[in-house]
Amino acid sequence: MTGNGLETPLTRALGCRHPVVQTAMGWVADPKLVAATTNAGGFGFLAAASIPPGGIDAAIAAVKAA
Repeated sequence: MTGNGLETPLTRALGCRHPVVQTAMGWVADPKLVAATTNAGGFGFLAAASIPPGGIDAAIAAVKAA
């Protein structure tokens, strides 16, 4: 363990602190969940399949702003 995370090949490859991958689950993995997962040290995926056309830029901006 290093600091407050767990160093593994996955955490090194993804640049995160914990080997937790939150998948892109449609209608569940919204910007709030992605930001919370990432801010907690995991690796979050945004579920773009459930975002209306033209809304992906706003969803990405919401993740970055959180």
